[in-house]
Amino acid sequence: MKPIVLAAALLVFILSGILLAAEPSLPLPPALSICQAVDLASRHIIEHKVDVSKQYIHSITLMYDNKEKSKGYYWRIQWMWLRPAIGGEYAVRVYLDGKIVPEPLGP
Repeated sequence: MKPIVLAAALLVFILSGILLAAEPSLPLPPALSICQAVDLASRHIIEHKVDVSKQYIHSITLMYDNKEKSKGYYWRIQWMWLRPAIGGEYAVRVYLDGKIVPEPLGP
């Protein structure tokens, strides 16, 4: 293996260890499945009368929040317009304990 490739691989290994050390380890699979998170988010949208009729789920990402009030892993579910538009997109954080935090995006 070339020295530059080996050095790059070592750097990635070191950095990933540093980044992962900042977050507690997540037992896999997560306590709340992605399907359960989407179901909770869908119920939240219906209960709060959020209009996402012209939007679709664009991304679902498992993330970690290190804030004092909302520490922990959560699924971030984001909707996007069917046609290009500015603002008004919607997202929610679904924490693994089922708590939902809305994140309206844009003006």
